[in-house]
Amino acid sequence: MLHDKKHKLIVEEKMNSSFLFWRRAIAYIIDATLFYFTFFQIFMLIYLPKAGFSLEDISTMSEYVAHSPDASFRFLIGLIGVSFVFLFYLAMFEKNFGTTIGKKIMRLSISGELNYKNAFGRNLTKSILLPLLPFDVIGIFTSGERYTERLTKTKVIYHNDLSLNYGVWL
Repeated sequence: MLHDKKHKLIVEEKMNSSFLFWRRAIAYIIDATLFYFTFFQIFMLIYLPKAGFSLEDISTMSEYVAHSPDASFRFLIGLIGVSFVFLFYLAMFEKNFGTTIGKKIMRLSISGELNYKNAFGRNLTKSILLPLLPFDVIGIFTSGERYTERLTKTKVIYHNDLSLNYGVWL
């Protein structure tokens, strides 16, 4: 009997970890999509002309960037800039509201001490250090939390009560 309860608890924990992972992944996709269709488009409309690209050349930009080292460098600088803006979006929303738009839609929020340092630290792998994101995903499946959450002592929690007011907006 005790073995059955322990086995059931382990199965539920793994199911909850998978359930939370997919909610978090969808929240990230929502945030990235919203960011792309708002901030990124505005940023690129402002940045491209200042970087020497004309707005008419956008359709042929990939060919131009591929054959011009100078253009490639300027485009890379623009993408790095956009990554910093995305980091700023994620960190500011989490610090000020305890959640992002995507997390809010998926009924997730952040618990723990959420100061500016922690808010920026926990979002580094989702923006600037994107190549390290797989290590955070591995952390979710092995220990139930991202490595950056372990470092910042924060956690993402799911709110299953629809009437629960866990934010001040939306």
